[in-house]
Amino acid sequence: WYSYTCLGFRLWVEELRTAFSPRGLLLTAAVSASKSVIDRGYDVPAVATALDQIHLMTYDFHGSWEKQVAHHAPLFPVPGQSHQFSADFAVNHWIKKGAPPAKLVLGVPFYGRSWTLAGSDASTGAAASGPGRPGPLMKDSGSLAYYEVCLAHERDGWTKVSSGEAPHLTSDDQWVGYDDIDTVTRKVGSGASGSKHKAELVILRVYKLHEFTFKYYPLLNNTRYVWCS
Repeated sequence: WYSYTCLGFRLWVEELRTAFSPRGLLLTAAVSASKSVIDRGYDVPAVATALDQIHLMTYDFHGSWEKQVAHHAPLFPVPGQSHQFSADFAVNHWIKKGAPPAKLVLGVPFYGRSWTLAGSDASTGAAASGPGRPGPLMKDSGSLAYYEVCLAHERDGWTKVSSGEAPHLTSDDQWVGYDDIDTVTRKVGSGASGSKHKAELVILRVYKLHEFTFKYYPLLNNTRYVWCS
């Protein structure tokens, strides 16, 4: 990131604000949850003033481009990992830099990040040899949609490990971290920083899951229920 990138983004959103306001249009932006990008890439007070909502990309903190397995969207820091790689840290850092909490929208992924393990160790932080094998529907190496995670767990018998805020599944040399219903409930209900945040749902082809779990859109419906309660 360069200083002119930061300035250019600020000027761009301010120009859009000027054009959108007379038409009554909302102006939002999906922004980074990385501390280094936030610090160098955004004039937070100015950007926050221009935007109606700030959608935090609080996911993909980790992925198969790395050589160790880790949950890609933890709500709070995971022991043994950088405290910066969590939704709570990202929310607090945006607020610290000058963003109004009411404008922040928390990103909630409806997919998991997967790896192929390099050895018998399947704990968080274990060595990986590459991306996880493609799922049966999305056919995307290193990523499983939530319904593919449900298939792996409920049909194929993958083992679920619930470690605090970040569940994952394992089977032989496969490992996938994802958000389940309990995780989404915590993110949407209590949220980061102890307050209730809106949620940006990052969705990859959300199908009805009744064929696999006997529930319709479990993550989406649970999010709606928490919002309305």
